[in-house]
Amino acid sequence: MDKKILAVVAVVIIVVAAVGVYFAVSDREAEDKEINIIGRVNTDGSAIVAKPSVDVNALMEIQTGTYDGDEPSVYDEANNQTYIFHVEAWGGMIVGTPGVNAIQQIQMQDFVTNILGLQYLPYSVGTSIDESTVYYNYSINSYDKMANTEEVQIAIMWEPQCALANIEGGYTIMITTNVLFPGHTCCVLAGSHSWMSSHENETVRFLAAYNTAVEQMNKVIAEKDTNPEAYNELMTIAVNNISFPAGTSPEEKEQIIEKAWEIVVYKSCDDISAADPLSQLKTDIADLVDDLYANGNISKNATDLGFESSQAFAEKYVDSSYIQQAADYQLTGDESTVNITVAVISGDIHQLAIHYAMAMNIFEEYGINITLSQQPNGDGVAVALENGSAQIGFIGAPPMTIKVINSEYVTA
Repeated sequence: MDKKILAVVAVVIIVVAAVGVYFAVSDREAEDKEINIIGRVNTDGSAIVAKPSVDVNALMEIQTGTYDGDEPSVYDEANNQTYIFHVEAWGGMIVGTPGVNAIQQIQMQDFVTNILGLQYLPYSVGTSIDESTVYYNYSINSYDKMANTEEVQIAIMWEPQCALANIEGGYTIMITTNVLFPGHTCCVLAGSHSWMSSHENETVRFLAAYNTAVEQMNKVIAEKDTNPEAYNELMTIAVNNISFPAGTSPEEKEQIIEKAWEIVVYKSCDDISAADPLSQLKTDIADLVDDLYANGNISKNATDLGFESSQAFAEKYVDSSYIQQAADYQLTGDESTVNITVAVISGDIHQLAIHYAMAMNIFEEYGINITLSQQPNGDGVAVALENGSAQIGFIGAPPMTIKVINSEYVTA
């Protein structure tokens, strides 16, 4: 064959090969954007608190047993008591939440609009206060910030900020979010689909180790009085990894953590022995998607992403295949070592199990080396998963779901 023809053929082959590589890379990059929820972190851990200057009795009362009156109420089955809310006292109140996309903001919005039946609008200096509205300031992400923001009277905050406000500031813990929304989804475990699909065994091992840590940690908390040595060890890990204001003494930290543990419920899934360990989480996420769209937190709904329903979206977004395998995983003793970067919210008591697992060498037992990527909030965790700097992240369900839907990271 003529050398010129050979040269042309060679160039064509190179171009075709290059195009093939380009398409392969493009497909991989498109897939890399998918993010999935693969487990739970906790199902509670927040509460509505009020400053000492607030007349809590004017806002609500607690009655033993059920209530058949006309005022809005919530029944706490676990304690056989009913919270009765006096709507007229809530009108014109200014509440604090930790962020526009935080789960606490979503929950307060739900409480105000669906339980109290009032409007829920942002507050700024000079806002004309209306008695039919509860106003919010979504920059209240700590007890310190609330204490130093005069106009905010009550706030919905996560632990340990609630316990801190109660112990150091004399604030009243009015009602926990688990009473308002029993068993609700709070923080979740999310992961990069491209990394997990090419590291299936490693993902399963991570979840198996994490589930072991959660179960062990819950046992230690429950057996505080019978196994004080293990409890003190856990407490030390908590004190070293949870954020507190400067000047908080070790004794105060322990007191705050103990009170926070009365609220926080640690979980890795709904039921590790179930056929689908994340079945309830899928339903929760479907309901969350509907709420986020109705409240204007997301610009698209499930059908915009090609799904028949929010439940169908949740079935793909929440991938329970890894936790299903983790439930039956048996250590072989010769697991290959893998390095995983995990994004976490710095100093968050909700995410304590990852620190406990590392301190107790549980991940090491499963052949996993963890590097933590400390982030200031859920949006930071979402970005770390989005840009590939972390493979797995601990994050609130709302900010993760808002990011996934608005960016179309999960489609039919």
